[in-house]
Amino acid sequence: MAIFVEKCDTNDHSIQLVAFLETKLGSVDNRIIRGLGGVVLTRGVGVDADGSAGGLLSLLSEELVSIKDCISNRLCIILVGVIIKLNQEVVLCNVYAPNSENERRELCGFILNVQQSFPLPWCLRADFNTVLNAAERNGGEFNKWSARAFNNFILQAKTKLRAARGIINKWAMAKVKDQDTTKELEEKLAKIDERAGSNKWTDTLSYERLEAIFDIWKAIRREE
Repeated sequence: MAIFVEKCDTNDHSIQLVAFLETKLGSVDNRIIRGLGGVVLTRGVGVDADGSAGGLLSLLSEELVSIKDCISNRLCIILVGVIIKLNQEVVLCNVYAPNSENERRELCGFILNVQQSFPLPWCLRADFNTVLNAAERNGGEFNKWSARAFNNFILQAKTKLRAARGIINKWAMAKVKDQDTTKELEEKLAKIDERAGSNKWTDTLSYERLEAIFDIWKAIRREE
């Protein structure tokens, strides 16, 4: 089982989002959510495992994000929500791709279609069960056709995510009263956008932009 943990505010509840991949749980109920999330990660969305394989679970703090919509299947959980302090929409995506090439291709197509409907900052936490190049296999078996398909998916996702540039609204930036903090955040976003225009873009770039939004949220909290 893979677990992704994201920290947001070290002055408060440091862990704000946890993504569990391949949980192997036949069902996810409130008892499991309370046991794993405690009093901090109070919102949970799960996908049941198919027999002894698969299963997903996303836990998050309701103080951070208000969930507006949920799109899920046995391979992914896509949560559309709003960062409460900023009134900023975001998409949180938890993915565990199958080994089957055809199923993985269908999953990537599904994610791209959802992106068209939600051109927002995306936080993608995923295991696609494939690689971008032979070096990532460390001498193991390499499927160039699978890698080519995955690279094409990344490039298409990049094109769709470009629509999210500049999505940080003036209201949010105006909330940060300290001018040095505002300048620092603007420079960070500019660097992220510069990288988005290069060939070094990866599927984690959209999360870096989301992290920058979190920085604004933390700055607002410090000034309250």
